[in-house]
Amino acid sequence: LTPPLGPDERLLDACEELLASAGLAADPGTAVVVFAAGSSDSSAVATVGETINRFPRFGWGTWDVAALDGGQSVEQVVAGLRETSEQVVAVSFMVAEGILRDRMVERCRALGVDMVPGALARTSALAASPLDKLDQRYFFETDMLFRLNTVRAVVKDVPMDAVYADEE
Repeated sequence: LTPPLGPDERLLDACEELLASAGLAADPGTAVVVFAAGSSDSSAVATVGETINRFPRFGWGTWDVAALDGGQSVEQVVAGLRETSEQVVAVSFMVAEGILRDRMVERCRALGVDMVPGALARTSALAASPLDKLDQRYFFETDMLFRLNTVRAVVKDVPMDAVYADEE
């Protein structure tokens, strides 16, 4: 089997892509809350923080991780970031939009923090991530379908005739 998707710098690239799509450019006065759904396993949330520390985002203020569960709350993270930043924005660390992301938006709204629109699956950075993890041997086709499913990509089966190198 191939390795899991994260931690991967491209997940943070995807966050930056969402920020840029919302019209935000890197600014040292702007702190970014990477808002994860979280887990009952707090080490999973800690991994997001480790990824942020390992792959710093240049030109921005401080980046920190908040979680709905299993990590620091968004209220705690925002309070800390406001002490050192002119502006705080949030980006969802969710692959897809849905009820958990909606909860994140509500929590940010209550704090007066804008959460940029979208989810990671809408970014080119995340779309490319599973492709380089594909098994390059016999298992290639099945592994590709699995990896595309991890980002909820829509796959269409297109019938076509098989033509091999020695055929016309």
